[in-house]
Amino acid sequence: MTPLRYVTNPLAEWLCLEGQWMIFDPTTKLLQTAQCPSPAVWRALSTLNALCEEPRSEQEILTHLGDAKLARADAAALFASACELGMLIPEAELDIWHRRAKEASSHQVLDAIRFLSLLPCQEYLDYSRPTVFQEDRRNMLEQIAQGEPQPPIIKEYPDVPRLVLPHPSLDPPTDPLRRLSHLLFFTFGALRQSLFLGLLPMLHKTVPSMGARHPLEAYLLVGERAPVKPGVYHYEVLYNALAQIAPQDGAAGPGCTLVVTALFERSLWRYRHNLGYKDVLHDLGHVTATLHMLAEDLGIPLEEIEELPPWSHTRRLEEDPMAAFRIGVIS
Repeated sequence: MTPLRYVTNPLAEWLCLEGQWMIFDPTTKLLQTAQCPSPAVWRALSTLNALCEEPRSEQEILTHLGDAKLARADAAALFASACELGMLIPEAELDIWHRRAKEASSHQVLDAIRFLSLLPCQEYLDYSRPTVFQEDRRNMLEQIAQGEPQPPIIKEYPDVPRLVLPHPSLDPPTDPLRRLSHLLFFTFGALRQSLFLGLLPMLHKTVPSMGARHPLEAYLLVGERAPVKPGVYHYEVLYNALAQIAPQDGAAGPGCTLVVTALFERSLWRYRHNLGYKDVLHDLGHVTATLHMLAEDLGIPLEEIEELPPWSHTRRLEEDPMAAFRIGVIS
């Protein structure tokens, strides 16, 4: 008799809710509480998921878990629990689960669950240790020595016309130009600069950013009936100024379109792991929330655009557009 072979369930995901580990199946909306695994079991479970992407026999799985430094009894218990909780399924049932996966592919919580399930697999520096800052500085110096200099934390366009906006510390938002200045400064503007560990330049802004990397840039596509003349502008964070990098864009329309872009290397030079991408998305969430709160407070009509507008000048950016907001006519 041919022994059963097992594969990873394409839908079952680990999830941590309020300190409890659970296994979630979006096709049945089933949440099962599971005992939080030890670090050794967690590492073995992570490798087990990858191993069983191809069908494996019980003996192959137990041998793999033994190679992962699990005792035989622990390996057998982990295998039994994985089958009982639906993490591993018989190969013969895979087609059924693939059909369920297709039906559940639009379930919005899946991405969040996958992200949360990966977090424990990533090792971070422990900043409670006395020597951690020396290690941190040494790691950065090694990167520089390997020919990977730090990316600039400020982007500027030299030799283009500039409009210095009224600074919020001196001018209250009493007219459309000053209201626009308040919106841009308190979302993107720099308060001051500093040097981390005597090595890493940092910007301090009103919005939080992982490690003060601030990878996001702001561009304005200005049309008619706006506080500044039509054109394509880059917001210069140090000077609270708009640098005009191109003439009027035909897609701008009345008012302004604010395009938020990302320079990923600012974050990824500092945080060199796959999850560094999510830090940029967190920063985008901070910026988005700040924009909406400020716009409401300043009486500025603001609407997030789901699809980025056509923009012929993106070839000049050398960065990735991430989000866009329609700013209506400011009264």
